[in-house]
Amino acid sequence: MRIRVQFGLIDNRDVNWYQPVENFPTLINFLGKNYEWVMYDKDISGAVDMILIFSELHSYDPDYTTVCPIWNEMFGESRIMCDCGAKFTSFPWDHMRMCKKWTKW
Repeated sequence: MRIRVQFGLIDNRDVNWYQPVENFPTLINFLGKNYEWVMYDKDISGAVDMILIFSELHSYDPDYTTVCPIWNEMFGESRIMCDCGAKFTSFPWDHMRMCKKWTKW
């Protein structure tokens, strides 16, 4: 199943999830902040099967200090960010030579 995980209003990531959606972590650490699963929706565009919407936990929330699964460890994303903008093109895997994510084929 292809899932789009939306972190607040700013960032979203598409991942492959090979288990029932109920097994997806309800609390997750993304870029050093804890997020909680708030709601889900079907994607009307058909790009992904399901959209999971997460909200950032605030300091007054009881789960604020909970140790959560870390996004980068679960899905193998590196902290190296794309500089060339390839993710906005029709070939997101083909980074330009000046990009930090570029690798030789």
